[in-house]
Amino acid sequence: MDVLTSTAPADPQLKLRTPYEPPLGEEAIEEVAKVLGASVAPMIFVEGGAQGASTLVRQLAEVLQAPVVAYRTGMGVVDARSYLSLHLPAAKDLWRKPMLFWPSVPTRIPAKKWIRTHRPDIIRIDVDPTTHRRFFTPKCETTARAEQALPLLLRTLEKYNAVRSPRETALMEVKAAWEARSAVLEPQLSDLKVIREEIGEHGIFVDELTQVGFAIRIVYPVYSPRTYISTGYQGTLGYGFPTALGVKVAKPNVPVVSITGDGGFMFAVQEIATAVQHKIPLIVLLLNNNCLGNVRQMQANDYGGRIIATDLRNPDFCRLSESFGAQAF
Repeated sequence: MDVLTSTAPADPQLKLRTPYEPPLGEEAIEEVAKVLGASVAPMIFVEGGAQGASTLVRQLAEVLQAPVVAYRTGMGVVDARSYLSLHLPAAKDLWRKPMLFWPSVPTRIPAKKWIRTHRPDIIRIDVDPTTHRRFFTPKCETTARAEQALPLLLRTLEKYNAVRSPRETALMEVKAAWEARSAVLEPQLSDLKVIREEIGEHGIFVDELTQVGFAIRIVYPVYSPRTYISTGYQGTLGYGFPTALGVKVAKPNVPVVSITGDGGFMFAVQEIATAVQHKIPLIVLLLNNNCLGNVRQMQANDYGGRIIATDLRNPDFCRLSESFGAQAF
């Protein structure tokens, strides 16, 4: 308390720090452009680091006729309705001999699993130099923010890029094949279709570590940057509802929908009081199966059916919400 109540002089000229931008190496960009220009059937992998460079990533994809494959944190960098946008499982069918390009942090699934069976030439662009060789040695690399590197790369690529045939037909076939394979994901697909229609062009969807949440990552079409909020790699159970409250406060004029399971919701159920007290009009879709469904499924499939601590004793969620003063149906 003595620290919290103490005073100190403040600098009236204090400004927010600008984003870190390492010196841009033009020679490194030149090398990247040469390799990309000569590539056959390139693919672009993006994560959260590319969310602020959506237009530039799309321009690069068009120049290279390269599909953009989004890890869950990169969904929306390229509009899912574009033939150049692929969900991660769909891209695995194209994993032959592409060049890879990351304008963000490492894409973990190909790095850890796909490369075991096939290792293409890899190009890395990342603001953190310690990530370049974390999982593999790239053919070439440069340390930069995506927003910083891509304008120069696009200009330089004009000198080296091969003549490329349009790939729209082939990539639309890949998208259609994945839609057919993923059609078994019901009722999740039907749920997500309704949400996508109702949330509108700019509505924001916040996922959770729930069975519908896992389906979102591989089938939900995200139209624009930062309209799908995910935990990223760590997968934090219970983060969804309180995170979505913050999203709604930050974006009060667009619909925000939080989807959650019963187990995850109970991690922060007391935040209903926060929503009511501060009049935060968040929509929460709570799917209740009275268990930690994903963990229980793992126990059944991977541990000989030894079920422990995954069945839940839940409250009546409607009555509980109403007791806080919230609407519930």
